[in-house]
Amino acid sequence: MAPLDIDAIHKAEKEAKRTKVFLLRNAGLPICPRRLPYMSSLREVDLSSNRIVEMPFDIGELHKLRILNLSYNFLASLPPSIGDLVILRQLNVAHNVMESLPEQVGELKRLEVYTHTRTQTHAKRLSPPTRRFPRTSACVANSSHLCMRGQLLTKP
Repeated sequence: MAPLDIDAIHKAEKEAKRTKVFLLRNAGLPICPRRLPYMSSLREVDLSSNRIVEMPFDIGELHKLRILNLSYNFLASLPPSIGDLVILRQLNVAHNVMESLPEQVGELKRLEVYTHTRTQTHAKRLSPPTRRFPRTSACVANSSHLCMRGQLLTKP
């Protein structure tokens, strides 16, 4: 993996102001860019194929966000503020090391596509409290595509 390219982050931020899309794939990021939650006009964020281990607690400030791709990182969970992304339509957390989902994921009533799969290297069985989809999952009822390959789910 290449060293962190600060210029690439600045370029992505500048481009996002124009396009409302923050695209920074395969950039070797160990953390989410700190200014991201304050880029309130964003409609799409793609931070896939990095090394991000956690998302900022205030990611829910992106109230206009419709697409969030966090696939192929090292995320174990999402912050509760994810539920504040009320117009989010697509959430991709595939190929992370997700141990749990916050109950607030159930608040994503407009979510149409939810992808959450595990890679073979992380295909251990989840403990009972973490293999449940949040009880308030209106997002499941409204989804046109729900992919949870490799997940073992139990009834709440």
